[in-house]
Amino acid sequence: QQIIGTDAILFYAVYTLQEFGVSSRDALVITLMMGILKLMTTVLSSVIVDNPKVGRRKPLMVGGFICLVGNLSVAVASIFSNGAGGLIFGALTFIAGFGLSYGPLCWLILAEMFAGPYRSKALSFGSVINRLTSFAVTASYISLANVMGFTGLYLLLAAFCAAALLFSFLYIPELVGERLGSRKASTTAVDNHYQRNFADEEGMGSIVGGSVEGSIVDGNGSIVDAEQPSIGSQCEDVITGSVAESIVDAEQPRIDH
Repeated sequence: QQIIGTDAILFYAVYTLQEFGVSSRDALVITLMMGILKLMTTVLSSVIVDNPKVGRRKPLMVGGFICLVGNLSVAVASIFSNGAGGLIFGALTFIAGFGLSYGPLCWLILAEMFAGPYRSKALSFGSVINRLTSFAVTASYISLANVMGFTGLYLLLAAFCAAALLFSFLYIPELVGERLGSRKASTTAVDNHYQRNFADEEGMGSIVGGSVEGSIVDGNGSIVDAEQPSIGSQCEDVITGSVAESIVDAEQPRIDH
């Protein structure tokens, strides 16, 4: 999400535009337009991604390609001393593509790919990597522009866009209609191991809010099969993400509380 240059392009938009002869007032107006365009495309993406005909992959692929076109447009425009128009077009194109794809869908897809016990860890790790990458790209933007020129810098960012687009095409599944953390959504060995602890797909409860409906939590907070024999008088039944106590018939196998 960040290695393609999003934060750096926004944060240094005024600086970049002024380098191509745009007045400070016009540069501020264009930067404001970029922010509004990002908001509009983010809202659009949020509205359409739950449509089964659209899903997650289509906006991700289309938006990723638009980001690539935007960075390439800036790279080409920066070759010319009077390329401010092309630069503005490229920057606005990139922001529109980002708002449609990587901006909102990064967090949505990450949250949907991992099963309950691993979702919080995955999101935390992803957030750390996201912020560190943002810092690295933003901190090095001006230095790279001085060394490589804007053409070289935006060609580098375009290469990262192409790599992100290829990764999305190869490894990001369509998640609409899938249970959270399902086998199709899972892309990690650890998550697959977690899923193998359950019965086949028809026998498993749906994952809601990070919990498994119809499964039982033991005294250590681990999810176990409801039919597994054990000793005890009560069990904690995970229903719609919250724990409710239910009394189990004394003749049936139970989970020790």
